[in-house]
Amino acid sequence: MKLVSVARGKDRDTLTAKAIENRWSSHRLQAEILALLGRRQVGGRKPTVVVGDQFEDEFTRVLWSWDRWLTIHLEANEQLSPTLRKEAESLQRKMGKLLRLIEVNRELNVRS
Repeated sequence: MKLVSVARGKDRDTLTAKAIENRWSSHRLQAEILALLGRRQVGGRKPTVVVGDQFEDEFTRVLWSWDRWLTIHLEANEQLSPTLRKEAESLQRKMGKLLRLIEVNRELNVRS
């Protein structure tokens, strides 16, 4: 299915052959397609805007997911440049701060 996004021809044939030869997962194939074509800048559906308590729930879920992703990738990428690592770790601390703030706000709302 993922190969449909690549125009018929040499690029699609090459990706197909490499995917079969190297037994790529669908996630790896998608990463290779993105590396080849880049991300679309337009198109797709607009995201659903969530407000109120639902926003905090979704925001918490997304922050937790990003934090987990960053933790795993920072541990795995020892060759990452020091500047990029420093900024990523700074971002991770800021996300932790946001998560704690959301939790404090929830506790205050429960008490009210």
